Amino acid sequence: MELAARDADLEKLKEENWDLLNKNKDLEDKVKEMGQGLEGFRTRRGSVAEDLAKACLSLRKNVLTEPQTRHPDLTWSWVNDIYPDEDEGEEDVKGDNIVQDRKAGGSPPPRIGIDVSADIHPISFEGQGTLKIYLLGRMFK
Repeated sequence: MELAARDADLEKLKEENWDLLNKNKDLEDKVKEMGQGLEGFRTRRGSVAEDLAKACLSLRKNVLTEPQTRHPDLTWSWVNDIYPDEDEGEEDVKGDNIVQDRKAGGSPPPRIGIDVSADIHPISFEGQGTLKIYLLGRMFK
């Protein structure tokens, strides 16, 4: 009888082992699938970050060139105070060059090749007529 009981226990342990092996394989497949999903999310996140950077650069370019185009007779040197030449060790952003627009009066936009900083804040300029500029799309007048 003792031998039969041991055989029964051995069969039970073999079944449990088989079930655990199958469960382990299923979990490994799920981990692999989730890893692939995570890689997809990382790829999309990189793409979204790149699109956001391009949108910010486009917005910045428009903010800097539109007033120059609309009011070429005004002085835009104050922009250089906002975006200084040297950003104390900050990484340069690829493609951050503003194309000169020579349509209006032949004068270039405020500066070419300004480095973008994540520190974007509203700016107002009052002093020459009724011109008011607020960055980040608030108001152009």
